[in-house]
Amino acid sequence: MKTFTYFKLIFIVSMSVHSQVINNLISDAGDIAFTAYHNPEDGFSFVFLDHCPIGTEIRFVDEEWNGTEFNSENYEGEVLWTNDTNSTIAIGTVIHIENADNSSTISASLGTATEENQGFTLASSNDGIIAITGTRSNPGVFLAFFGDSTDSSLSGTGLTNTYTANQHTSYGVGYYSGPQHCNNINITECSERLNSNSNWTTTPEFNYPQSTMQSLVISGVLSLEKKQILRLKYSPNPVTDVLEINTNDTLLKIEIFNVLGQKVSHNKYKKHDKYIDLTDKKPGTYFIKCYSKKSCYEFKIQKI
Repeated sequence: MKTFTYFKLIFIVSMSVHSQVINNLISDAGDIAFTAYHNPEDGFSFVFLDHCPIGTEIRFVDEEWNGTEFNSENYEGEVLWTNDTNSTIAIGTVIHIENADNSSTISASLGTATEENQGFTLASSNDGIIAITGTRSNPGVFLAFFGDSTDSSLSGTGLTNTYTANQHTSYGVGYYSGPQHCNNINITECSERLNSNSNWTTTPEFNYPQSTMQSLVISGVLSLEKKQILRLKYSPNPVTDVLEINTNDTLLKIEIFNVLGQKVSHNKYKKHDKYIDLTDKKPGTYFIKCYSKKSCYEFKIQKI
């Protein structure tokens, strides 16, 4: 008869209260920011505020968000951008999408853009554009918004105006014309700079994309906004079925992402629960996000 000794490894994560974090995934509100919005010809630009891994997909939806869902699945169009470059795209890289309303001539300065749902048209007023992971019928993370406040509600998106969204009553076409760097500031401050109305030039005509920012210099940027140290324990890792989790904070929600930044599950978290059931997940690497009222814990696990 064999005797087994069971060792329980506990991993402790010390995290700070923050709104954004650099984690090499496009998985947080504010992980991209719009830097130009042009019409006609229809086009837009965005910059990465995190490193973008291979295979990342971002949908740019022209349809309005009403606070709980998009008004329709097909009425207005969307552009799908994919990182098919076979390499990670570095933080600070700006992507230009040209001819976004023409499925035969649409192009991206890096990666591939397709008019996934025809009807993508950027109006010069009373319009906007929302960037999401997932699909229009099943959105994952709302990454960014640019446009007029008459267009879409930010309710239910997790986006905050002037921080991770750029919404203003007077917006038509225009481009970011503020400092082209985020040196020695944290990533939340960098996002706020890019989404500030005072750092934008709104004009009916400009040379797109030549007149717009071509890259954002990020040097010495802090990935976390440090305010308060909180602790979380989890085990085992690697995990087969069930992950035990414990923290000195009260958790409200747990989300699980794959290596492409796609949300694969989420659930409400009961205060006295101590386990995350991973039995239905395929073997591989996953990122776990645990939200409390004032903080977000994030850690990586391996499912075997």
